[in-house]
Amino acid sequence: MRIFNNGGVSPVTVANYLLKKDLTAGTTAMDQMKLIKLVYMCHGRHLAEFGVPLVNELAEAWKYGPIFISIYTHTKDKGETPLTELLADSSGDKLTHAQKELADRVYADYGTFHGVDLMLRSHARGTPWYRVYIEQGRQYFPISNRLIKAHYKEMLNAQYA
Repeated sequence: MRIFNNGGVSPVTVANYLLKKDLTAGTTAMDQMKLIKLVYMCHGRHLAEFGVPLVNELAEAWKYGPIFISIYTHTKDKGETPLTELLADSSGDKLTHAQKELADRVYADYGTFHGVDLMLRSHARGTPWYRVYIEQGRQYFPISNRLIKAHYKEMLNAQYA
């Protein structure tokens, strides 16, 4: 796990916020892949909108897309099984109002997608994962926040153009 001190929160804190939304909605459609991809999308949007990381861990380029090791560690035995309980989070981190609003927007935009659909979006040509995993041939390698921020800024600019 690659943690750095940037004032961000634990990825597990963001994961639990999204998981709680899903459990409260009664959909129980959140599996490991979907959860990790939604946290990654929250992180990317946060970088693009606020200029600083949402989470205190670097995403890594794995075969099935960007991964946060801390979430993967908590869910590795679940696979495609729907997650029905919050993850153990000893960080004590709390999301700010702005961070919750951002996570709410990401969940509203992508919460109905299946994890595989979100993975395929992360695999598209030109994405940070694609640039690290495919173009550079680096598996289990950190994806820089610089790449993620640039990608999500481009997406936001296209959305508002």
